[in-house]
Amino acid sequence: MFGQIQKSNPAFWTLGLIVILLFGCNQSGQENGGVVYEKNGVKVIHWQRSHAKDGASGYRLDWNGMCFVWTGDGRPSKLDIKYAKGCDLYITELQPEVVEINSGVQGVPPFLGRYTIDTHHTPGYAAGYLANQIKPRMFMTTHMNFDPFLNEETVAEVREHWKGPYHFGAPD
Repeated sequence: MFGQIQKSNPAFWTLGLIVILLFGCNQSGQENGGVVYEKNGVKVIHWQRSHAKDGASGYRLDWNGMCFVWTGDGRPSKLDIKYAKGCDLYITELQPEVVEINSGVQGVPPFLGRYTIDTHHTPGYAAGYLANQIKPRMFMTTHMNFDPFLNEETVAEVREHWKGPYHFGAPD
């Protein structure tokens, strides 16, 4: 029934057509690269990501000969390259390296902006580097400024390392 959560077992909840799968990152069998879902030709694996501290996850969905990777919010890592290698669509978050500009606009000290990017996010140059290592058919970034004055800088940062297909995803 839509609007009510149905608990079929401790790991699966359903809300209408949405299925929520709960899993622990450090449970036996759920280590980095562990399969969290496999049914009807659909396979989902996960790996740990750092977003100030452990707890965030990246996901890879393989289905029907295609692959989609979503890293979500967090720092870039070698695990992203390992588990996303050769995917069709790779989506990660990006924060452009315009700390001085953003600090003036947002009214925060530059060191705080730098700290936030360094401990929570993927800098633009790093996003391009990851894409170049992963070599997806399409690379997208999300969780970023979408500002006509900053878009060209964002593209330039990505293009420092990645020359393939690139598209903006949803901004914040």
